[in-house]
Amino acid sequence: VTDQVRARREVERQRERLALLARASVRLVTSLDLDETLQAIAEAVVPAVARLCVIDLVEGGRLSRHLVYYPDAPEAVRDLLERVGPAENPAHPANRAWRAAAPVVIDRVSNEDVASMYPSHEARAMAAEVYQGHGLAAVPLIRQGEVLGVVSMKVPAAGGAFPAVDMGLLEQLAIPAAEAIDNAQRFGEERRTALALQHALLSAPPAPGWVEIAARYRPATRAAGVGGDWFDAFVLPGGDVALVVGDVMGHDVRAAGTMGQIRSMVRALACDTGDPPEQVLARLDALNEWLDLTDFTTLVLGRLTPLGSGVRFRWANAGHPPPLVVHPDGTGRVLDAGAGVVLGAGPAVERAGSVEKLLAGTTLLLYTDGLVEDRGGSVSEGIMALLDHASRAAKASLPEFCAHVFDHYATAGADDVAILAVRVPG
Repeated sequence: VTDQVRARREVERQRERLALLARASVRLVTSLDLDETLQAIAEAVVPAVARLCVIDLVEGGRLSRHLVYYPDAPEAVRDLLERVGPAENPAHPANRAWRAAAPVVIDRVSNEDVASMYPSHEARAMAAEVYQGHGLAAVPLIRQGEVLGVVSMKVPAAGGAFPAVDMGLLEQLAIPAAEAIDNAQRFGEERRTALALQHALLSAPPAPGWVEIAARYRPATRAAGVGGDWFDAFVLPGGDVALVVGDVMGHDVRAAGTMGQIRSMVRALACDTGDPPEQVLARLDALNEWLDLTDFTTLVLGRLTPLGSGVRFRWANAGHPPPLVVHPDGTGRVLDAGAGVVLGAGPAVERAGSVEKLLAGTTLLLYTDGLVEDRGGSVSEGIMALLDHASRAAKASLPEFCAHVFDHYATAGADDVAILAVRVPG
């Protein structure tokens, strides 16, 4: 009877481990954030298999400590574990697992093991207190023949040495873990590249004297959110000022690169021809058809001209959220005239232009759809809510106006946000 009970318990234990592995694998597949990936690995191990999990990644030809997951430990112990890694100690099990590209297992950590792993008396005392006499396992995270790092689990849940079934679990978990870490690192590098490209192209607005211009931009905080939002403002040869706010479909380096190309083409066409915005967009349609730059891009292109009693704003809209106007008395409206299809719909698309006179104290706001989407309602409702919110800051200075609008609406989300605000002095 005892043997039968033990056999049933062992089968049940293996089922639990397989279920744990399946849950962890699903979570790892859906993560593109490195910190979230490492946390998922650690939570798959602790507390079901071990009391402590440490993850070191290879950086600059050495192991660098990235995560210590020890929920039950005092803060001082966690701090020490985070500071004392394997980087300076070749005999450390994590270093041995990395160099050999094979698991290193110590059934029961001895005084000699502790002394070989940690150079300082403080660290040795900590190690002796935490896991001396218990098991330790370090498993390399290998992706396409390259060791990306090492995951180490220490002190089995039941104490003593790690059972073979738990070692098998950790080795199986290391396969999707390495893949997830590799994907997260690659995606992180791509995201940093896209952000660098975007920031390099977002130049500071000009200061012509007869109009104030301010801009704000915030990249998406979610991993998949880097895209092709941009703003631009530049002085035309005749002294007018061109305004552009646009959004290229996509959330990757390709979208950022396409944004850079379209931005440059808009600048070149506007400066070279002197045409009104609707004609510039029509020529941009033709060039896009010829060069096959983009499948989906929205933008608003405007032109500011100084008048004796204000500023004339002429614009054309290629499928983009409409500009907003806020008057000094707090009233405002949506400039929804002149709307057209997105850029890239074809060279024969007719573009319509519209004109609005901006009097002294009036504020013009151009923005990308990240400011009005995903707020629990339709885009139209988001635009009206934005107009209402912007109207409350009608008498604030332009920097304060931008902060009022941007900091309230540009919350962390899956899309970039850019705004371009213009104020007629007086």
